[in-house]
Formats: sequence, C-alpha cells, structure tokens
Amino acid sequence: MEFSGLSKGIKFFATIYNQLREDSAKIFAHLFIIGCGFPAIAYLWGGEERALTIFGSMVGNDEIYKYSVAGIYVISLSLKWVFVFKRWDLNGFIYKTLDELSSVFLCVMLIISGFLLFASMVLNVDYPFLWAVLFITVFCLYTGLAYFSNFTVDEFERVGKERADKKARTRQAD
Repeated sequence: MEFSGLSKGIKFFATIYNQLREDSAKIFAHLFIIGCGFPAIAYLWGGEERALTIFGSMVGNDEIYKYSVAGIYVISLSLKWVFVFKRWDLNGFIYKTLDELSSVFLCVMLIISGFLLFASMVLNVDYPFLWAVLFITVFCLYTGLAYFSNFTVDEFERVGKERADKKARTRQAD
C-alpha cells in the first residue's frame, strides 16, 4: 500500500533531479565558472574590491536592470504559457525567444549563487556560514523557479492536449 502523498513527493523530487541533471552543463557554467571563477580571478588580481566589482558587472548594479530582468522573466513565462495553452507553434522563433528570455533570470540566479559560494569560502566576511546558507537558499530558489517554469509549461501542454482530444471526440460523436 503506497501513500498518495509519498508518491507525489517522490515524483516531485524525481522531477527536480531530472531537471538538474538536464541543466547540469548550464549549472556548471553559470554557477562555478562564471559565479565562482570570474570573481576568483579578479580576487587574485586585485583583492576583494575587484571581486565585488566584477560581480556587480556580471549581475548588474543598476536597479532598473534588476527589475527589467525579473519583469522579462514573468512576462516571457506568461507568454510561453499562452503559446502552449493556445497550441501555437512551439518550434517557432517567437517561442524559442521567449524560452531564452525566461532563462536569463535563472542564469542570473545561478551567477549570484556562485558568487555567494565564492564569498563564503574566500572573502573576508564576518559570517561565512550565513553566506553559505544564502548560497544554498538562492540555489534552492533557482531550482524551484526552474521546476515551476517547466512544470507549468508541461501542465499547459497536457491541458491543451486534453482540450484538443475532447474537441475531436465531440466532432466524431456529431
């Protein structure tokens, strides 16, 4: 006898594991190479100030940029849902552009997470454990947003297929 809650929990973590496995190259590139590596090189060249400067240039110091990236994520994800729900061309240029735009915010999240990991290990901070906890928190936030993005698109695809099947059955019955 299997509990339905346990089954759903196992499926949830299996989906997250598969998502992280699919994105492993992206995670490695953004989190470790860009998020940790670039500030480490800057730290070796010019100290903490240089590492903080390069981090600011990677994720953007300007408030307008930060809000724009977050806004683009929300808008592009919403438009992706419309494309999937309306069963428009999912292999077209516009859908692929929306997909890339929605991934920009997730890439910035990975870079921030990588820098927090770098800061907890290298920088002269008062609470390195807090920085490590922030790294884990931001990475978990990335994982949750990636899961949410992909799960909702998959769910809209499923609902769209059910709607199309229902219309086809109705036409056949008539």
